[in-house]
Amino acid sequence: MASAAEKIKEGQQAMGSGREWARWRAPAAVVLLGVVAYWPALNNPFVADDYAFFWYVDRLQGHWTDLALHPLGLRRVVSTLFFALCYQLFGFAPAGYYAANLLLHLLISGLVGVLVGALSRERTAGAAAALFFVAYERHQEAVFWITAHHELFVSLGVLATVWFFWRYRTQGRWRDYGLALGALGFSALSKESFIVVAPLLVWLEVCFFGWRGWRRWVAYAPFVLGVAAYAAQMYSVRQEVPLYALYYGITPHFFVAFGKTVARLLVFVLVFLLLAWWVGRRAGEGTLKWLREEKAVWFFFGWLLIAPIPYSFLLYLDQLPSRQTYLPSVATAALVGLLFERAAQLAGSTRLRYAPAALLAVILTGNVLYVWKKDTDYLHRAAPTGELIVLLNRQTGSEPIAIYGFPYEHFIGEAAVRYFAPRHLEQVRFLKPGQAAPEGSRVLHWNDERENYEILSPGTK
Repeated sequence: MASAAEKIKEGQQAMGSGREWARWRAPAAVVLLGVVAYWPALNNPFVADDYAFFWYVDRLQGHWTDLALHPLGLRRVVSTLFFALCYQLFGFAPAGYYAANLLLHLLISGLVGVLVGALSRERTAGAAAALFFVAYERHQEAVFWITAHHELFVSLGVLATVWFFWRYRTQGRWRDYGLALGALGFSALSKESFIVVAPLLVWLEVCFFGWRGWRRWVAYAPFVLGVAAYAAQMYSVRQEVPLYALYYGITPHFFVAFGKTVARLLVFVLVFLLLAWWVGRRAGEGTLKWLREEKAVWFFFGWLLIAPIPYSFLLYLDQLPSRQTYLPSVATAALVGLLFERAAQLAGSTRLRYAPAALLAVILTGNVLYVWKKDTDYLHRAAPTGELIVLLNRQTGSEPIAIYGFPYEHFIGEAAVRYFAPRHLEQVRFLKPGQAAPEGSRVLHWNDERENYEILSPGTK
């Protein structure tokens, strides 16, 4: 009877063709799966804050120095530049913006696979991680909602920073170090949550290289000090920025949001951990020892705990919104990929050789179906502005229009009117309950259940 080590070796040999698949065909599979998962978005209209971006970008035409006048202008300048570029390319056609979001998501998914493959030295693990990430339903809002593209950019920047720094630490090339610093700057101009990159780099050093050799820690100084200065400045002005003052705060609620978010991100990780443990028992090889010794597992588990921290100070939900799990879910995908690789190696010489692939296929299918289902949520969120645009384009006459029950900030509706309706903005008023409509107005009231505007009699409040 073959020993456990011989069985693992046989499994690794059986995985040879799988590694070739991971090298040449996995990228095409990632692209195909991502397109299949998010193709419904290409037919969607603009949603909520998307309209406000038009107003914002339009005001900056020829006056880009005005970015410094906005509290978040310089902190998220990459998003503004991206939207401005899309505006030049696609105008008011939403399909182009969604396609750009999807292309970013595909690029990031590929980078997830490259990073996981490099840190684990297993291409199959990287391929499985990329496939899982591109279809993972938990972070779908970052792709489905145009305005959430800053989550894509900060994730791209953090991944690139870690990747180039890893290359610098393993190959010693200063060019990679410079690219890591450049990626850090890109991240800092994408979103405030980039600050997780400093603890991630420190954790990378600890997991793969240990604590010894204090001189090499000098290389971390620009990253750690830069992030610390940014975080200190962000904390000092938190009361001056409405986004921080209204929606985020240092309270015990942090533990609720953090705990629920991490628990949800671990669901599929635990499924594949159970699979690896079960297959390992059948192959006569334990999994706990492998977990203790696999450095990549420890690094990405640390990523799972570190990345949600900046987001978890939110006050308005008991767990992170879908878009804000985009960067943390990199760790979910990585751990799934690593555990899939382990289970596939152990199962390669047993009757269970197809079990890991079958489980991954079932999970990917379920995630894609859930993403398709979520598309209806975005159509619902788009309805108040979309229906208003349709109604205003049908209305004749020049009487003022008063609108009650609009569910978003009024500047969003005003932007929709300005860029998508034939009415002058001065003719349309968004009113709160109790406010009187101007005399002679045509009164509209948004009915959220029916998803349409009811035309009320003049004078209705």
